[in-house]
Amino acid sequence: MLRRLADYIFDNALLLIAGTVTGLLWANLEPSTYGWLQDVCLLSIPCVHLHGEASQHGIGLHYLINDVLMAFFFALAGKEVWEALLPGGSLREARRAAMPIVCAVGGMLGPAAIYLSGAAALGRFDEFGPGWAIPCATDIAFSYMIARLIFGRHHPAVPFLLLLAIADDALGLLVLAVFYPEKPVEPLWLALPAMAVLLGLGLRQIRVKSFWWYLLVPGTISWIGFAASGLHPALGLLPIIPTMPHGRGETEVHWGDAVQYDTVHQFGMWWRRPVEVILGLFGLMNAGVAITAVGAATCLVLTGLVAGSRSGLS
Repeated sequence: MLRRLADYIFDNALLLIAGTVTGLLWANLEPSTYGWLQDVCLLSIPCVHLHGEASQHGIGLHYLINDVLMAFFFALAGKEVWEALLPGGSLREARRAAMPIVCAVGGMLGPAAIYLSGAAALGRFDEFGPGWAIPCATDIAFSYMIARLIFGRHHPAVPFLLLLAIADDALGLLVLAVFYPEKPVEPLWLALPAMAVLLGLGLRQIRVKSFWWYLLVPGTISWIGFAASGLHPALGLLPIIPTMPHGRGETEVHWGDAVQYDTVHQFGMWWRRPVEVILGLFGLMNAGVAITAVGAATCLVLTGLVAGSRSGLS
């Protein structure tokens, strides 16, 4: 009974829904304690940048969930996309694989154009114009949840939507870096992800099967490179997934009925449920938006999201 209940909770992404609802209610009913939760600092570490500037970096609960733990979710999403790109996968043809990327571009241009047109029509372009990137955003966690609920975990539409959301996130990071820079991107640090990929390929060449080696050694190096360069570190494990030994389904059989799966598949099976817990924490930490007022800017964002995304995808 308990096992079936747990299966139902995990298979239907109920932890993400519960975390989102809890965060939204908490932020509006007890904003002071919710603010404390987001601001709590777990560790403060010294950082030295490539140009020699030293600073202190605080690792709080928000950073731990959004930038560290969510890296495993993006890796799992990347695993789904990578398997779909392999021979026999639903995105194996170049035309099919390119379609989600084209949709991601259209899904960003459409909302931005509608938002800016609406701001101009209201005569408030100078005031609302800088917010044009807000309706372009696509939340990959909720996209994954909705795709699973509508199509089922193994439907070909799931990797299509995941690739679309990953491409949208990558384009969003580019927009933030170019138009809304908080700090300069330090591209020299991207040498670390490149080295990590080579190291992962080396591990595969010497037939290392355990996915833990790929996560702990090249995965950590890649994550550090993303974080130090100024790119979102939650994407840090994505380059490592294609370096893991992979195939389509079962690859070897040992000791009678015991089946040895490829490394990518083992990674997906092990992390599937821990990632659902991470998504629940992600919803709790990020859905806490205080609902104080709904104005013209809010309506423009919603219009851009709904109408613009549909026009871009079509």
